Amino acid sequence: MKRMFITYILLSVSIYGFSAQKTINNTYDKHYGWIALHGGFYSHSENYEDISTIGGGVISFGFGYEFRHNGFFASIGGDIELIWSNAITTTYKYDQLMYDTQGKKINYHFDIAESSEQIYATNISVPILLGYYNTGFYMGIGAKVGYCISAKGKTFRHYTTYATYPQYFEDFEQMPNHFYKTYTAKNIENIKMNIPINIIAEVGYDVLYNANYNLYGKDQILKIGLYAEYGLRNAFNNKIDAPLFSVNQEHPTQLNVYSYYNNKAITNKILPFNIGLKVTYMLQIPTKNCHCK
Repeated sequence: MKRMFITYILLSVSIYGFSAQKTINNTYDKHYGWIALHGGFYSHSENYEDISTIGGGVISFGFGYEFRHNGFFASIGGDIELIWSNAITTTYKYDQLMYDTQGKKINYHFDIAESSEQIYATNISVPILLGYYNTGFYMGIGAKVGYCISAKGKTFRHYTTYATYPQYFEDFEQMPNHFYKTYTAKNIENIKMNIPINIIAEVGYDVLYNANYNLYGKDQILKIGLYAEYGLRNAFNNKIDAPLFSVNQEHPTQLNVYSYYNNKAITNKILPFNIGLKVTYMLQIPTKNCHCK
């Protein structure tokens, strides 16, 4: 909820800016092309109580078009995003009935003490932003729709094995020669992701905007701002009906592990959140009735 609150604050500031908009002397239209670079913190685990984020990030490059008129602006573009997210998942205990090398029945225990999920994804997206600007300050709100080009998941499970014999009172543990020890299992698989639909908000300042900074008589603007994005739909297309782990049939003391994010047993919405800094360079586009400086 803290992440939703941050996005809400930026949205509120932007809406307040619209309501408090002052009249701008430049009533004519201006058209700009822009390129932008942004990056910051990224999380894939907002609404799922069994996952806690320990890190994540995004870096994005984009380009587009911005229209300005009398203190208001509208912007549309295209982005390519490189996303990384890391999360710690809940612990589990798993029991399996087995037989030892002498044919004695044992209850074999897998104590999964630590699990982590890493996501590496590449997205393309179309952001649309409507906003207000005055004396260098700007703010905007909008939406972004995208498509996941590729997504890989790395799953790690650290677990300890031990056994219980019905005829003995104590468990057999910490015996490496008998395979009662600590293991690390990992798996890499493709992750199915939904089309992202996010609300976005941005506030910042035109740090370079002056008649002294023009290129062949056209405005140049360098903007630096703070942005936030919050997902409106589940990031993952959880449709695989498979366990989160299973016993390796060739090596029964070892586990095969699978990603949380592909498993349809995870019914909670996992909403993406992103906050960071954005740098945008804008150059005025000449038009037939250009009011270039």
